Amino acid sequence: MTTHQNLPHLLCAPTALALASALLTGCGGGSSETLALTPDREIKQINTDTMLNAAAIGYIAHLHAYQDTAQLLRERVLELYKTQSVSGKYACAKSGSLSLERSGDIWRYAAQDCDMINVQIQSGQWEIDASQAASAGVKVKLINVLYPKAFVDTPNIVVNGAFAFDIPGSPTPSSQGTLTYSYSNTVREYGDIRLTQRQGSSVSYDQRSITIVKSPVTSLLLTASANAANELRVTAADGSSVSLPLNTSNAADYTLSLRNSASGPVLLSKTVSDRDMRVARIAARL
Repeated sequence: MTTHQNLPHLLCAPTALALASALLTGCGGGSSETLALTPDREIKQINTDTMLNAAAIGYIAHLHAYQDTAQLLRERVLELYKTQSVSGKYACAKSGSLSLERSGDIWRYAAQDCDMINVQIQSGQWEIDASQAASAGVKVKLINVLYPKAFVDTPNIVVNGAFAFDIPGSPTPSSQGTLTYSYSNTVREYGDIRLTQRQGSSVSYDQRSITIVKSPVTSLLLTASANAANELRVTAADGSSVSLPLNTSNAADYTLSLRNSASGPVLLSKTVSDRDMRVARIAARL
């Protein structure tokens, strides 16, 4: 692991002693080591001690809200109402089935060990309401949707939530909503999920943002946002943030960049190995 630092200049002075618990300095021949304080010497919520943990929590939130639900469910499951117009039982792509009860512009589904190849839903229900599609978008409710074990370090996951897809009036098709993920006797709440859809695609999004309302692994209110370049930035309420690439290749290092404000310079860059990031993500899921 290598660390590249770009730290503000600090003069050696007696006042530095008061900061010793938060900033390691090397007056008289040593070297500065870390950055736990801002230039105005105010401790920020995301700092050198918390940046890896915050990055991992934001990474998992993005995975849950974007890949696990908003993208995959929509592509394979939530748009079935467009072709399934009659109440009845429908076979899933690989195995299992879905039961549909349709009432006008409302579709109510229930899953029975449904395997849609890259989406598996053991049980649960969802409701699709297209009655106000022209004014408010297509509304979706997820009710105790049970995902079979998806990771070696987690049990089955129960998802509840609400979304609106294809909201009219936005510059590009968009979605927004809330989700809760329950597993290991804990709950993760994600709010104000906003997805701005890429032109010409029903499942790709240029901008994604998620507010982490509740997580058993942090007491901070965090927001995770990703752009078309697949850079993820996790921001705390005080403006401090850490950014990292959403790598798609295995065994790749991650470069974490720490800032004290949204428009501020990078104060510290740290390279984290793929192994260390995976360990942090496992801790964030538990």
